[in-house]
Amino acid sequence: MGSAMSDTTMNALLDQVTKATADVKQLAGNDAMRRKLIEASRKLSEALETPGESMQRILYKVRERLIISYRLTRLADDISPSTS
Repeated sequence: MGSAMSDTTMNALLDQVTKATADVKQLAGNDAMRRKLIEASRKLSEALETPGESMQRILYKVRERLIISYRLTRLADDISPSTS
């Protein structure tokens, strides 16, 4: 079976995540721990994705970056002095 998690382990993890998200105010003032949890959550989310979900996420990020780049270029064109 390799490194696959058992149902018991996955249920325990689900319980922990559910409890942690029930009262996020506990993390107020603990930026270091909050950042560690965010990073671990991202890694977990990506590990649980199907290949199609990964592709969707990557395409979305690329699309968003292209839109931002386009908008910044337009903004720079709008505020730069005219050379005519």
